[in-house]
Amino acid sequence: MTVVEKIAGLSPKKGPADERIDIIHFDLAGSLADIPPGIPGTEVMIIFWRGDIPAGHAYVLRNRTGGISSIGLMSQVVPARDGPPPVSVKTTVSAVVCTRDRPGALWRCLQSLSQQNRPPDQILVVDNASQGDAAEDIARVFGVDYAREDRAGLDYARNLGAREASGDIVAFVDDDVAVHPAWTEQTIAAFDQRAVMGVTGLVLPAELETHPQVVFETQWGFGRGYQRVDYGPDFLIASGEHIAPTWRIGAGANMAFRREVFDRIGYFDERLDAGAAGCGGDSEFWYRILARGWCCRYEPSAVVFHYHRRSERELARQIRAYMRGHVATLLVQNRRYHDRRNLRRVFATLPAWYAKKLLHKIRKGGSEMDAFIWQEIAGALAGIPYSLFRPHSREAFPRGQTSLADSSFGTEAGAPTEHEPDAGNEELVSVIVPVFNAAGTIAETLRSVCNQTYRNLEILVVDDGSTDATRDIVREAARVDSRIRLIEKTNGGVASARNLGIHESRGDFIAPVDADDLWRPTKIAKQMKVMRKMGETCGLVYTWYAQIDHAGRIVSRKHKPLDEGHVLIRMCRGNVVGNGSGALMRKRAMLEAGLYDPTLRSRNAQGCEDLKLYFAIAERYLFAVVKEHLTGYRRIDWNMSSDVLQMERSNTLVTTEFQERYPQYGELFRVARTNFLKWLFVRAVRLRRPFESWVLARKILALDPTFAIKTLLMLPVTLARGWAVPRAKWLVKWILRWNTDPVLFLRPATLPGTFDGKKMRSRRFAAGLLTRIRGIRVIT
Repeated sequence: MTVVEKIAGLSPKKGPADERIDIIHFDLAGSLADIPPGIPGTEVMIIFWRGDIPAGHAYVLRNRTGGISSIGLMSQVVPARDGPPPVSVKTTVSAVVCTRDRPGALWRCLQSLSQQNRPPDQILVVDNASQGDAAEDIARVFGVDYAREDRAGLDYARNLGAREASGDIVAFVDDDVAVHPAWTEQTIAAFDQRAVMGVTGLVLPAELETHPQVVFETQWGFGRGYQRVDYGPDFLIASGEHIAPTWRIGAGANMAFRREVFDRIGYFDERLDAGAAGCGGDSEFWYRILARGWCCRYEPSAVVFHYHRRSERELARQIRAYMRGHVATLLVQNRRYHDRRNLRRVFATLPAWYAKKLLHKIRKGGSEMDAFIWQEIAGALAGIPYSLFRPHSREAFPRGQTSLADSSFGTEAGAPTEHEPDAGNEELVSVIVPVFNAAGTIAETLRSVCNQTYRNLEILVVDDGSTDATRDIVREAARVDSRIRLIEKTNGGVASARNLGIHESRGDFIAPVDADDLWRPTKIAKQMKVMRKMGETCGLVYTWYAQIDHAGRIVSRKHKPLDEGHVLIRMCRGNVVGNGSGALMRKRAMLEAGLYDPTLRSRNAQGCEDLKLYFAIAERYLFAVVKEHLTGYRRIDWNMSSDVLQMERSNTLVTTEFQERYPQYGELFRVARTNFLKWLFVRAVRLRRPFESWVLARKILALDPTFAIKTLLMLPVTLARGWAVPRAKWLVKWILRWNTDPVLFLRPATLPGTFDGKKMRSRRFAAGLLTRIRGIRVIT
């Protein structure tokens, strides 16, 4: 009897010899001559073992005597590695088996779990809307826990299992697997590092007795090799322009998680996987773990044996469901993380791939790999409307949360929110406003700061030697709001002004804002809420920003990054925060990072002081994001970023320093520098500066000739789009009789925050009148 037969207690049904592949489990301590002979010329799958550790596999043909030739066979064996660390007796594990109307498979799975070298502390059978009571009766026979989920869908069942599990580790196996006797201890041992939040294991075929089973194993199999692999946050960006293939991390039929991860990032998305979209709930959950900055580990020594679909009809239905779930998962990830690489795979990579396969099938008749191509295409197309008609998930995040940044890290229930501030418990936040000759914008900036719903602020305005009326405006504002304090110094640059403000501050949290930028009223409150929940490991919370013009009108809302957790590698591709006014930072983190670098000014390279500080904080702390446009970043022709050559020198100095520190990410730094030069080049053209445009064009050409040619060819389109799109939107609004007034980032108000109530009442009256006359709803 094979290993599988000993585990399951059942012998697999034998198919025709010309269709099946015999599976032979061979311990490397033995001899190939001990393998019993079979039918000459038939194919065999040999799985090599070192005791309880799998070491590789090979497909071979039996020789004329029915035996196995050893020529080249051992090349498929991976080298031995050190054994896993001893299992902690304090670690408890719950094995969750989700099942639906497969009592025979459930019996086989529970029988294998009962034969573990180290039995699970809890075995929980989750009955997912089965017809009848067979699952409950089987659970009673084996003496294991039982729970029923009446909503059909694998992830509904998994979520119930995660909530009912009592172990420190929650391990999930499908009911159509048999687990190896060492599975439990190897799974626990894989969690030997704190950063490992998820573990997947090796899934080997239990039988290959029919042609569909052979096709599935060779073309769609769950096996991910025999070497341990750790997937960290860098895996999400290592694929460059393509989405990270998180589905390669493992298989949902054999995976385990720390119990706490569900409290931190939520549960499985019930729109996905079997019974719903078809699959993808596991890979989407792994994506969330990596996006949060933790690690998933593929541990091949944790082995289960999977019983593939035996008939072509079952396999075709399974493949269609897999592709539907795959596309739905990509669209769900795009909606949640705004990572456009998901859309690229759905609408570019997959269509190109299937077009190539169809062309090959037409020209050369195709191959066995193309046998189910129509099912794949049908499933992929079905995934698009499925995700559109089911756009929301109630389980993907803990109750009351809508983002990863809102996940709880031990915050007590009833803590104040930004809508219900408890002023007595609010930590002091120091707002630092460096200012130099900003008489035209400082009053509006201070108004937006003073209007924050988070009231426990100190506002330090550091005047860097202004020669206009800036100081008089600040003094007048300080008479109205006592939280404002003016600090005067000789001109020394923005970095020295910010550093002086930080040294003079009393708060544990620092929120810098440039003298021409704006904040929406809830910015600090929402950032502080996230900072409290993330705990001491979080050093920076940033918000999305909207670009505004000189009059405070919104020009663009394109900034929508979702990077949080360990963002160091993401920072190699560019400044995820985006500007110097959108971050709230822990003062301790800033001091450890060395504050802003004032030497950039002496090297005629001001502009990227914030990027250097953010990079240094990312080396030591986690980041979090508030997914709202709460910062207004003013882009005008006379601010610091308009000096494009100085910005280029500053970016070069900063990125070169960190590239020398992290040479393994050199390609990411190169891509970041190329994109930054393109942004500066387009801005120089719009500012009508031919010399600076020529200098930047030469730098781009030297760095990446292909990218430079593409940028130059697309320049007319870029400029025309920037001119035409706003005007086209205005024209559409005018034709539809919508309000064509420009959208202001902040409503007009007088310092420190009062507004004209009569005008507001008149506006609401006019809106109501339009609603009754035209049936048009106007948001006031």
